[in-house]
Amino acid sequence: MNAGHMTVQLSIDRWIEQLEGLFKQIETNAKATNWHASYGSKEIKEDPNGIGAISYNAPVLELKRIGEVTKKEERVIFEPYHRFTALAAGRIDVISYPALRELMLLRTPKIENANELTYEQIEDEVAKAPWVFYTTERIPLRVGPLDAEEFNRLLDDLTS
Repeated sequence: MNAGHMTVQLSIDRWIEQLEGLFKQIETNAKATNWHASYGSKEIKEDPNGIGAISYNAPVLELKRIGEVTKKEERVIFEPYHRFTALAAGRIDVISYPALRELMLLRTPKIENANELTYEQIEDEVAKAPWVFYTTERIPLRVGPLDAEEFNRLLDDLTS
């Protein structure tokens, strides 16, 4: 196994840990407005550096509740797309039902002097970068999933 593949695998392992932590925080915040969480997994295949495809299983989070107004089931799914994605260090697609609205969660770290850092230092910086919601056109909404009040308002908007 070459060193490049090993570092990609390290990134994937860290990515999965970060997803699990993020999804637990989202679940905690969403409980305040009667969302119930369930987890699944998804196989992802990506070829980050043109060195050959790597596949792995990533967690998927689904939030469900009965809408206060409609009295119908509402769902929001957080489905990882790729760890290595254009202009970001991770992308999660967010889809609501029955409204069929879509957003993306992107992690876009600002790393200065990246050429002077080790791969592990860069990965540490990536792990500290905030998650931000974007429209599918990549317009930032300036809302992150970890501010419980703003996040729950966003969930309401997605499903209304």
